[in-house]
Amino acid sequence: FFCRRPRCTRIYRRHSRIMEKEAPLVSKLERRFSQPELKGETNTKWRSSGIVCTLGPGSQDVKMMEKLIEAGLDVARFNFSHGSHEYQKKLMDNVREAASNVGKMIALALDTKGPEIRTGTFTENEDGSDEYELKKGSSTIVTVDEKLANSGTAEKFWVTYEDLPNTVKPGMTIFIDDGLIALEVEKIEETDVHCVVKNGGIISNRKGVNLPGAKVTLPALSEKDKEDIKFGVSQKVDIIFASFIRKADDVKEIRKLIPEETIIISKIENQEGIDNFDDILEASDGIMVARGDLGIEIDATQVFVQQKRMIRACRAAAKPVIVATQMLQSMVSNPRPTRAEVSDVANAILDGADCVMLSGETAKGKYPVEAVQQMSETCRVAEENLSLPVIVQDKFSEREDIVRCACNLAKSQNAKAIVLITHTGKTARFTSRHRPSCPVIAVIPSTKIHVARHLSLTFAIQVVTYEESEDGTQLSASSRIATALKSQVGLLVSKGDLIVCMYSTPGFREFANIIEVQKVP
Repeated sequence: FFCRRPRCTRIYRRHSRIMEKEAPLVSKLERRFSQPELKGETNTKWRSSGIVCTLGPGSQDVKMMEKLIEAGLDVARFNFSHGSHEYQKKLMDNVREAASNVGKMIALALDTKGPEIRTGTFTENEDGSDEYELKKGSSTIVTVDEKLANSGTAEKFWVTYEDLPNTVKPGMTIFIDDGLIALEVEKIEETDVHCVVKNGGIISNRKGVNLPGAKVTLPALSEKDKEDIKFGVSQKVDIIFASFIRKADDVKEIRKLIPEETIIISKIENQEGIDNFDDILEASDGIMVARGDLGIEIDATQVFVQQKRMIRACRAAAKPVIVATQMLQSMVSNPRPTRAEVSDVANAILDGADCVMLSGETAKGKYPVEAVQQMSETCRVAEENLSLPVIVQDKFSEREDIVRCACNLAKSQNAKAIVLITHTGKTARFTSRHRPSCPVIAVIPSTKIHVARHLSLTFAIQVVTYEESEDGTQLSASSRIATALKSQVGLLVSKGDLIVCMYSTPGFREFANIIEVQKVP
């Protein structure tokens, strides 16, 4: 099969003659090929979606990380809201060692703390603790007067956001400690915001504060964020998970601090981020639906609506999307998830998410390995029932038309894999968004190893890397595809399986312009 578009080449190639001519190169290439090891998994166990795992005290040693990787970890997340640079470096070193031991490529993601508002510290009360009860119906004052930064009480306490009096208005709600405490603003006097307690609870030092519906004027990057990103760049992290992105300019500001080999996944966590989502998506390399703070900043009944909307938009843009927060939350302390949690994971995949994420479940939970195993199996079952609508648009690019042809051909001929050669990952991402009926093997040069790691976030992609010839000889596409297939025999494909290949003619680097059907030798 070959593509008949104007700029594409019509070819008939005798593979036996080419392979014979390039046998020495293929042999050399074969020894240097590397791929994520699937630990004996077969086609029936292939999982297309990715799993992001947060590492922390419950998963910090190498042996535990090895178990997590074997269970299904694809991307390691480092939460810079907690821990020193020394501690985070230790985690990064350990996960790299574990990945090397297991033989699987793992991407590293730095999650920024982001602009946040917290309470100050409280004066010790009569029993010697720093905890105070805010009773429903009582009055309290939230102040930005720094004189009270370390002497909070139930009657009056300080918060870190100095522009609070200019941001909130009477009738607005202030949430504290993940929404457990709700205060309604009554009036504002200079540095003081007078409130009545609508939902009571225990307040203590450095609790998080949310202002739903308000346009917060905090800078996109704090000094801590800048230092953390600088540290992450020195450690060669692959991905930045950018917290509390509110507009496209926030993404552009982060872009100035990182090399082009690092990508940005913007976390949508408030109403302003939702309002500016289209611009944020265009400026970002992908999106995370961060439902924790989002569920406080907007009405909980709107979270799933926005989740589905963002997933659809990311698929249309051929950019990866991650669904995160409380996916298997009960497994922090229990060996089995609730039915609702399993359905939550499955529905994210059925909606079209590329990845799902575990937070406390793997960072501090009692059953981190079991949580990853449960998520992996749930994703596989969901993928077996995946039925997304066909992407429809007025006009497709040449690259996109070729990708569509390859996906349709793979489906109609029941191909066992799509094999493509890519340097930038674009062809792989465009292929993924059509949710092909089989795995996609992306063949990438080792000089583009960062692209290979980025594709850990993209649905259905299995990466195989190769080193280019030492003497500068150009290896043919057929050679690279043949050797990549050999590395996957018994894993994703078997000898004699039908496959669909995409690659470009020599000298043409814009996109794959050839589609070819062959059988695995």
